[in-house]
Amino acid sequence: MSVVGLGDGVDRLLAPHRAALGADFEGYRNHAVRLVAYGLARLGVDHPRRDELEVAAALHEIGRWLGGDLNFILASLAAADAVIAPRRDRLDRLMIRDAVLYQRKLTPYRSPDAQAAAVVNALRTADWIDHSGGRRRMGLATETIAAVRAAVPEAGWRRALRRRTGPLGLGRLRLARRVYRL
Repeated sequence: MSVVGLGDGVDRLLAPHRAALGADFEGYRNHAVRLVAYGLARLGVDHPRRDELEVAAALHEIGRWLGGDLNFILASLAAADAVIAPRRDRLDRLMIRDAVLYQRKLTPYRSPDAQAAAVVNALRTADWIDHSGGRRRMGLATETIAAVRAAVPEAGWRRALRRRTGPLGLGRLRLARRVYRL
């Protein structure tokens, strides 16, 4: 799978947040690009809801840097809403919100809208693949994951994420209840 050009949309979406991301910009950006690549590997590169996948991938964790709270989902949703507002005629707001909200869902997302379910599950599984360093394949070919990881390096993503989540200690269960969805 070619990842050429996949970062263009992500770069535009992250431009307003460059200062908030600071030194973590490249790692976060590359994480989002890998999610788009994995998602499109599942959906097909010409999927009609590609823009929704890009917005959700670019902004799904931005709240960690904007809100400074472990419950980053609400700040991420607000950032996504700011992008969606001027493009309401083109972007499906509910689909993007669900993709951000259910990014950590442990079981497949279900919706009467088949395209929404496909996009939400594409982002959800892409995030699991990337957070596992490619060890969890979630149905994608090992070669696809390896090609994406070779083309789009981590650039400090894991370190940045650990810094943002900090030592969770006894709060892990409370965090899991707030972030991970069944």
